[in-house]
Amino acid sequence: MHRQATYGGPTPDAFTRLHGAFVEHFGYAVIFAWATSVFAAWNAPWVHNIRGLIDPLGRVESTGSYLFALPVIMTLALAVVAFGGDTIRQAQIVKNHAWEFGFAGLVGFAVFCGAPLSLTVSVCSDVALVAPSRLDAVTTTRIV
Repeated sequence: MHRQATYGGPTPDAFTRLHGAFVEHFGYAVIFAWATSVFAAWNAPWVHNIRGLIDPLGRVESTGSYLFALPVIMTLALAVVAFGGDTIRQAQIVKNHAWEFGFAGLVGFAVFCGAPLSLTVSVCSDVALVAPSRLDAVTTTRIV
């Protein structure tokens, strides 16, 4: 897109330039999500209930869906953003393109970083609720 301007072609407008940068960086995030999931899948135990190993009080979830749900959703979102550029241009919410793509980037970053954070919060809160009873059982066992 930027080469057209240097070779004498029409210069890209602000939307085209920002959309290209957004798709490029969102693609990097999708690649990172897939790489992380594949690395975790290589080292994770393949069980029917992996959440039982992380969060004993949580719902049942298999290793495959636990590791690959976010990268699949991000890949679908990347395809929608990449191929739906004209639709996104017509559905402009804010007049300023930079604010609109900045908000879209913030939402994407929040989804990408918020998924592991929500798991950490649920695990930490469950451990805080379960740990005192386990601690009492351990101390009474040692005393007796």
